[in-house]
This record gives sequence, structure tokens and C-alpha cells, in this order.
Amino acid sequence: MEVDKIKKFEEFFTNSFRDGKVVRELRLSSEEVEYIRKSYPNVQISKLSGYEKNKDKNWYTVKLGR
Repeated sequence: MEVDKIKKFEEFFTNSFRDGKVVRELRLSSEEVEYIRKSYPNVQISKLSGYEKNKDKNWYTVKLGR
């Protein structure tokens, strides 16, 4: 991911959990999922079923922590 995209994505990702919730449903690209897994080793990510038809981004449940 380009540095510019990383900064924007980091802002989006941290803002998604700003209210203290640890579980969110987020629409992510495979590149973004890979970035999250590398940057947050304790994160749990699972693809939501029924949304696999989109080639660019899919919906995932993202849970921070263990």
C-alpha cells in the first residue's frame, strides 16, 4: 500500500473504533485486510457471507483484542 493510502486507511481504521467498541463490520479490500493483520497481531477478521460478489471490497467483522 502506498504511504498516502496507508495514512488515510489508518485514520479510517482508528476512527472506526474511536467510540470504544471493539467489534465493527467494515468494508475492506484484500490489501487492507492484509495490512490490518500485519499491523494488529491480536485482531480477528472474518468475512461476512453473502457479500462475496464484490471484486474490490467485501464486508468483514473486525474484532480488536483477543
